[in-house]
Amino acid sequence: MSPLVGKWKGTSQYAVPAGELSSSGYSQFLQNGEYNFSGEFTFRNVEKLGPDTAVVSQVAAAGTWRATDDKYSITLADVKTVRTVLRQPGKADVDLDKAAASVPGTSRFFRLEDATPRGTSQEYSVLELTATTLHATGQDLPGIGVDYVAIRVE
Repeated sequence: MSPLVGKWKGTSQYAVPAGELSSSGYSQFLQNGEYNFSGEFTFRNVEKLGPDTAVVSQVAAAGTWRATDDKYSITLADVKTVRTVLRQPGKADVDLDKAAASVPGTSRFFRLEDATPRGTSQEYSVLELTATTLHATGQDLPGIGVDYVAIRVE
């Protein structure tokens, strides 16, 4: 059995040129090769949104995974953006899907699945893997560097 099998609570940092992109949530690597993710993607653009404002998307994803030596890959079969909000300190979250629907000519805000074709894969290089911790690096679909750090929760 691969040491990746289990449920991990982790964060990813993406090196995007237009701002800061991170994710946090739960990744589950099942022994039968299935993969699940549930969590949030947070985008900050200090120039356009201000220092404490962020666009936050709740996301669920499913697919398969496989590991070889010091690498693993995830192939996504389905990605679903559950909700996207504008988060500002001291204010209630603004549901961007509802806000976009109220503007003529728009129907929804950006969704992660719009940029993630089904069946696409991402490969990660494992920097550290112990019984309780995982640290890996890779690139997302557009080739942007990703750093992933997680602790085992199951």
